[in-house]
Amino acid sequence: MMVNHVQNPTHDPSRLGRSAAAAAVLLLALPLPARGAELLSAAHASIEADAAGRHVAALADDAFEGREGGSRGGRAAGAYIMDALAKTGLEPVGDGGGYGQQFGGMRNILGLLRGRDP
Repeated sequence: MMVNHVQNPTHDPSRLGRSAAAAAVLLLALPLPARGAELLSAAHASIEADAAGRHVAALADDAFEGREGGSRGGRAAGAYIMDALAKTGLEPVGDGGGYGQQFGGMRNILGLLRGRDP
């Protein structure tokens, strides 16, 4: 006589271990939302409406010819944005140590603001 043994997945020790680890991570993360709200509030307070408005107005100007990707106006808008990133101190992380990352005739603009742990 042959007996087929089907293991119940809820009694799998490795699965239980993973579940316990996930629960521990969640419990450790509980204090983070309060700190996250504090950081979000500080980030919102750091935004200067006048400066943001000037950037929006500049990028909406006809001089950028609609800013279509890959166009002359799009490249000019990209140069404007990269200059603004440099002025704010964001670290360039694009191709060749710049802010641009080329792909398929187009370009992404990348900048990095490194975190700091007080």
